[in-house]
Amino acid sequence: MVGSNATGTEKLRLLVLGKTQQPRWLPQKPDDVDYIGTNKGWMTTSVFQDWLIALNVKMRTVNRKILLLYDNAPVHIAPDEELSHVVIAKLPKNTTATLQPMDQGVIAWLKAHILNDRTAIAVLPVLLGRLTVLLPGGAGSRKVS
Repeated sequence: MVGSNATGTEKLRLLVLGKTQQPRWLPQKPDDVDYIGTNKGWMTTSVFQDWLIALNVKMRTVNRKILLLYDNAPVHIAPDEELSHVVIAKLPKNTTATLQPMDQGVIAWLKAHILNDRTAIAVLPVLLGRLTVLLPGGAGSRKVS
């Protein structure tokens, strides 16, 4: 699961879902990535609700209120617990691809590049802007983001 503010300058922790409870790369995962194993590697209602509650706690801790836009997937059910610092709004049906910022290429890029456990450990640092690339010809280096 990916999320950011409207300008993309603040990103939520990346939540990676997979089929195994303990993938081989898990011990080497970056600190700001969360991993949850589910039976099919898909989002579930309980995972979504736990994630929302944790996000609310985080926002309450920093005394910040946010609006969270999300699609109308059947598993995206708000928790019974009141969210004091996260206002949630479902996008209208059949509009997610055009209105949801993360569907404007971010999610597709992630799915295309995290194909399996072998590539995940190589790709996650790049996603998080931790990789420095050496430029050819001794032109120096630059941070990849």
